Amino acid sequence: MKVSIVVVTCNSAQTVRRCLDSALIQSGVESEVWVVDNGSQDATADILRSYGSSVRGIFNRSNVGAAQARNQAIRKARGEWILALDPDAWLSSGFLVAFSREAKVLADKRVGMAAPTILFPDGQTIYAVGHRVTALRRFYDEGRGRPLGSFRLRPGRLWGPCSAAAFYRRAMLDDVASRGGYFDESFFFMVEDVDLSWRARQRRWDAAWMPSCVCFHKGGGAGVPQVEKDYYSIRNRFLMMAKNDSWGRVIIWSLPLGAYEIARFLRLCLRGKAGMYLRACRDAARLLREKKRGG
Repeated sequence: MKVSIVVVTCNSAQTVRRCLDSALIQSGVESEVWVVDNGSQDATADILRSYGSSVRGIFNRSNVGAAQARNQAIRKARGEWILALDPDAWLSSGFLVAFSREAKVLADKRVGMAAPTILFPDGQTIYAVGHRVTALRRFYDEGRGRPLGSFRLRPGRLWGPCSAAAFYRRAMLDDVASRGGYFDESFFFMVEDVDLSWRARQRRWDAAWMPSCVCFHKGGGAGVPQVEKDYYSIRNRFLMMAKNDSWGRVIIWSLPLGAYEIARFLRLCLRGKAGMYLRACRDAARLLREKKRGG
C-alpha cells in the first residue's frame, strides 16, 4: 500500500513546517508528500523549497482554490490512497501505521473514503471524525466539540471524511471524476469535500471511520475572513444541492427547505448580511448555468 499525502498551502508559513515534518517522519508505510502552493505572499514557498526532494512541490502564481490545487496534486500522485491534509493539521507519529492496521475495513473494496480522528490541539477534544449532511442539507463536522473518550459513531452515520485530514481511495476518485476534476473546482473553497462524498455515495462507495488514526487540526479557515467563509458556505451548499439532489426529493422537501431559507435570510438581514446571501444565491445559479453549457 502506498499513500500520497497532499497538502495545499496559501500563506501558511506559520503552520506548514509542523504539518510537513509530521508527514515526513511516518514510517512503516510507503508514502510520498505533495504540496501545492496557491500563490503565497509570505515565506511559504521558501519553506517548501527548503525540504528539497523530500517534498514534491507545485507552485501556482495565484490562489486557484483548494479544490483545483488538490486536483493538481492528485493527478500526479501515485498512491493507492490519497491523504488530503490541511497545512495547519499534523499527524501523530504512528498515523499511517494505524491506517494500514485497519486491514479488515480497508479490504472492503467499496470503502472509498476513510475518516481519521481529528482532534483540536489540546489532544482531548474532537475536531471531526468526518462529516454528515442533514435532511435540510446542512453539513456538520461529526463529533465536533465532544470529549475524545465519550464519542461513539452509529453504524452507517458517516457521510464522508472532513478534508482537513481525509483518505480517498484512488479507484474511487477515478470512478467519480468529472470534467470538474476529482474535487469540483467550481466550489473553490469549502463544501468541496462534502460534494465529493455525496458523489461517491451515489456511486455506492462507502466511508469508514478509523478511530486509531489520530491527527490534530488548528482550524480557523486558514486566515479567511468570516464574511468570505459565510459566502462560500451558502453558495456552495446551494450548488451542492442542485448538483446532487433528485428533483423528487426537492419537491417533497420544498416547504421545510423554503421555511428554513426564509428564516436564515431574515437572520442574515438582522446581521446586515442580506446582500451577501443574495450574491451567494446569484453566483450559485450562474455556476449551474455554466455547468449546463459545458455539458
